[in-house]
Amino acid sequence: MKIDSDYADGLALYEAMQTICSFERRMAVLQAQGMAPGTCTAVGQAAAAVGVMVATRIVA
Repeated sequence: MKIDSDYADGLALYEAMQTICSFERRMAVLQAQGMAPGTCTAVGQAAAAVGVMVATRIVA
């Protein structure tokens, strides 16, 4: 099965957003446990971060 390159690019962007979200959730848990003091999460901002990464050609 041939995967459309636009679909593959979109999937890569989605995967990058999920990676960021997973990291943010884990950091929030560690902060609540006192294991990562001073953590400043950006929950809900993953799409903006991925957009910047695309603009600077880090992903996709």
